[in-house]
Amino acid sequence: MQIKMEKAILYARVSSKEQEQEGYSIPAQKKYLYDHALKNKYSVVKEFVDIESAKQSGRKNFVDMVKFLKKNRQIKIVLCEKTDRLSRNFKDIATLDSLINESDIKIILVKENFVLDKHSRSSDKLMFGFKALIAKHYIDNLSEESKKGMNQKAQEGIFPGLAPLGYKNVTKKENDRVLKTIEIDQTRAPLIKRLFELYSTGQYSLKRMRDIANEEGLRSRTGKKIHTSFIDKMLKNIFYTGSFYWSGKLCQGKHIPLISKKLFNMVQKSFQRFNKPHRLRKRRFAYAGLLKCAKCGSSITAEIHKEKFIYYRCTGYRGCKLTYVREEKIADMLFQAIKKISIDEELLNHCRKVFKNENKDQCEYRKAQSENLEKRKNLLKKRLEKIYVDKIDGKIPEETYDSLSSDWQEELKNINEKLINYQNKDFDYTEEGLKILEFANKILPLYLRQNKFERAKMLNIVLSNCTLDGKKLNPHYKKAFNLLAERSLYPNWGG
Repeated sequence: MQIKMEKAILYARVSSKEQEQEGYSIPAQKKYLYDHALKNKYSVVKEFVDIESAKQSGRKNFVDMVKFLKKNRQIKIVLCEKTDRLSRNFKDIATLDSLINESDIKIILVKENFVLDKHSRSSDKLMFGFKALIAKHYIDNLSEESKKGMNQKAQEGIFPGLAPLGYKNVTKKENDRVLKTIEIDQTRAPLIKRLFELYSTGQYSLKRMRDIANEEGLRSRTGKKIHTSFIDKMLKNIFYTGSFYWSGKLCQGKHIPLISKKLFNMVQKSFQRFNKPHRLRKRRFAYAGLLKCAKCGSSITAEIHKEKFIYYRCTGYRGCKLTYVREEKIADMLFQAIKKISIDEELLNHCRKVFKNENKDQCEYRKAQSENLEKRKNLLKKRLEKIYVDKIDGKIPEETYDSLSSDWQEELKNINEKLINYQNKDFDYTEEGLKILEFANKILPLYLRQNKFERAKMLNIVLSNCTLDGKKLNPHYKKAFNLLAERSLYPNWGG
């Protein structure tokens, strides 16, 4: 008798071509998933493959997969290797959750031995979300590593970004090295220097300066006319004195100054003639900066009645007349928002065990990748030694040696950079996720011990935005805490 096989689809993904060389190749993923399908008697009817990052939603084949599942409701199985291959953003997680609940889809993450369906415990769904969060954290950390490199350049006096008008970014090749420098733009620089000199007299407005710039032919890099806002920004840019700000720090640049610091300071004094002093706030209101009006989107402001009662209301800039709400009522609603993300010790301990296994997997992966890279590194070194001897002995021409040597040296350089990245990994993503959960475990008693101003600081850590409609407060949590808040949506929540 022929056994009826359950239909399934397959999803595989790599972020880039580079990941093909790091053990994530599409053929390797597909073979792993087909082996699992054969073993468990699934019939794979369609494949969906993406070669792009999962940090943002909108991957073409992921979207096509969702449409296919909605159209072919008889297919209930989705096979994927790991959580981070499937999604690294919260919009896609929400899409998958909707599919699971509405279409009775079952997602099988084969390498993690994890199954997600509508009968899964809410704690399992929470852990799926946190794994996606950790995967996203990895991507964010890559961005941070890039920023570290840029910060290092800034400390050495090299501006890491696009130089302002009056300068130009120049790339030179010197002794087989690529050097990036910033040089003065001889066409625009004289006019920009003259604009500084004119404004330092205090006799010209920004609008007049704009007109002078346009009349004398100063244009943006795209050939457009100069706006007043550009003149304002340019005249306040310390870059023209030979320094620059990067990540909030003042750095001494290696580029040639266009103007003196004395002239720059004279220009800043001219700005003071047009600036109006800010009025000092007489009173502080704890929750004023946290809330927006749910009806019109304007800010919620606060005021005191009878010298002791604090009320919050819409600023009313758009004709809105939101009901006044007492501060005590708002404080109670914000407390409920904090309470919603609080977790107990039992769930925290459960997550510790899961994260411990996750960390072990990461360590094993880094070790395996390091070993593979070391093998390739040793092979390349032997090859370089051999072709050098062959060149000396006249077995290969000079041109062949130069070409092979250059390619292999470049590959060795890339391997060494990857080895440093794997071997000096001082960031534990699972530990970072656990810190969020530990904070959620302690947040309630900590919140209760604070005054209202300290509570507002805690709320700013947890919430990205809150809307108030006069009767109800709608909290919008930051991504990590949003997962915890959504536990209440699952009726079978058991911690």
